[in-house]
Amino acid sequence: MSVTITRALADIYFAADEHINSALWLGFDEDLRDAGIAHALRILNRWIGSNLTDETADSDEYYEPANATYEQALFLLVNSDAIANGEQTAPKWPAIDLTESGFVRNKSTWILAPEAKRWLSRPHEHLTIERG
Repeated sequence: MSVTITRALADIYFAADEHINSALWLGFDEDLRDAGIAHALRILNRWIGSNLTDETADSDEYYEPANATYEQALFLLVNSDAIANGEQTAPKWPAIDLTESGFVRNKSTWILAPEAKRWLSRPHEHLTIERG
């Protein structure tokens, strides 16, 4: 069975009684959340080297590509220039750092979110050395 990744499932993942950043996620309008998920999928597909929606994952596995996508989407939205209400009339969320560093800084939206890495079972950047 392939992995299903939708805004409706992301809204469940970010439910108020399930995720500490629920208000952040739901603060963005539906179009921005859809766009965040689509962009997150493009980034993660490139990073993984395959299409996540073609992947298979059992619910009891350590590898959760759907959750990684939702975390990446939130990371993109929070660190983008998007205004939370989608109408460009409200202030942007205050400086929220979802990185492990603890320092608030402008972050590239091409960075893989730390929580997304954990859901993909790749918590740290690593160096691969190959002999050839």
